[in-house]
Amino acid sequence: MVSFGSSFEVRLSRLIIIRRGQSLSNLKPWVPGEPYSDESDVLTPLGDRQAALAGSAIAGLGPRNQWELVCSTSTRARLTARRIAAATGHPGPIRFERGLKEKEDDEPFESVLVRAQAAIDAWRCPGDLVCVTHGHVIQSLVAAAIGVRADACTSLHPVNCAISIFLGRQLAVFNEWTHLRALSHEELFIHRLD
Repeated sequence: MVSFGSSFEVRLSRLIIIRRGQSLSNLKPWVPGEPYSDESDVLTPLGDRQAALAGSAIAGLGPRNQWELVCSTSTRARLTARRIAAATGHPGPIRFERGLKEKEDDEPFESVLVRAQAAIDAWRCPGDLVCVTHGHVIQSLVAAAIGVRADACTSLHPVNCAISIFLGRQLAVFNEWTHLRALSHEELFIHRLD
């Protein structure tokens, strides 16, 4: 069971959250007012490699029972989830959840938290739930788990394809990235969060 407060409870063995792999928008951040196409914001070769390494790490965690793989509807999250599914042998399907999408420009962090919690709460599986999402969603969930405002964790920067794990009301692991240790420092630390 994963709980982030009295009104939010998910019955899972573990909630395993992965930030999506590096995408083209990490290399050239979107500027407000410029056109943006989610379909063209694909993983870079590095992002594809990060996703494969994350998949191997997830396989090593031994997801329990009938585990589910769910991801944001963004192209970069879907591509990351597909690499994870391939590396773990997940039989599918991968489920897409709009509530796990990246933070909109003017969207308050509280709104990000509410929709992410609702998306996770919708899943009732007897095993683990593995979620591929975005940095601001992870920041919001971490804030709720440690009992602070949803925008209080903005200085925490999840690495692309880092793993965070929630057990019950506890944040058990945050931003675990040792599976990515073969990458250079520059490849690890891209600080644009989406």
